[in-house]
Amino acid sequence: MDDYPYPITAEGDWRPEHAKSVKNKLQIYFQSKKKSQGGDCIMQYDDKCNFATILFKSSDSRDGVLSKAKHIITIDNQQIELKVYKHIIGQKVNIIRLVAKYGCHFSI
Repeated sequence: MDDYPYPITAEGDWRPEHAKSVKNKLQIYFQSKKKSQGGDCIMQYDDKCNFATILFKSSDSRDGVLSKAKHIITIDNQQIELKVYKHIIGQKVNIIRLVAKYGCHFSI
């Protein structure tokens, strides 16, 4: 993961039965410069959570995602708006808040 040092968190309101397909959708979405302004990335994701940490290889990709006003993915013909948060080195507040909100396990 040292090759991907630029993280963001993406949160969305998807149903538990969509958890498996969400992971793939998020990966494809954030790797696409056209769709998300993103680029080369990897993900940390727990099927029981409604958020994922996306780690980008370049700060330009991460900053491109953060500069885009709206992020929407489509699952089973339902549009899901994503909230994206920038990580600040050493700050775990967003992840801790989300883990508490969704009651899931997630390594920080």
